[in-house]
Amino acid sequence: MASEYEQVSKCRNAGALWTLTQRFWLFGTATYSQGDMVTLEQAERNARRFFNALDLAILRRRKVHEGVRLQRHVFAEEGRLRANTHIHFFIKGRAWHHYREIKRHAEPLWLRLTVGARDLVLLDNMGLNRRRAGYGWKELRCYDALTPLYTCFVA
Repeated sequence: MASEYEQVSKCRNAGALWTLTQRFWLFGTATYSQGDMVTLEQAERNARRFFNALDLAILRRRKVHEGVRLQRHVFAEEGRLRANTHIHFFIKGRAWHHYREIKRHAEPLWLRLTVGARDLVLLDNMGLNRRRAGYGWKELRCYDALTPLYTCFVA
């Protein structure tokens, strides 16, 4: 029987492969000015608020109430020394014009809605970047880890 470490490693690899096959348009990092003062639970609440606002800004209220959301994959991390909470995410829109709108709305919304926000950086993710696809999964160390923010995922 495989150890938990081996099983979690398989989960990380499968997660990275899934992320790669989704062909997300953008990869984002949202940070705090004092990441050491932010818990993973606070980061999750901030991420839910931010992505709800981003959905509303781009898709409009009627679509969101119909259950339509921007496709995304979200991770909260504590950093290498477990003292710098921040959020990574992959995202894509429902139509090509959403690319420009996501780029325009994301950082201002993060800064306006998140107490202690520092910045939000978006990078193009159009190529098949295997290393980046696994980036969000790197801090998954056990099955009960909060690293992937499942409450924020939209496939």
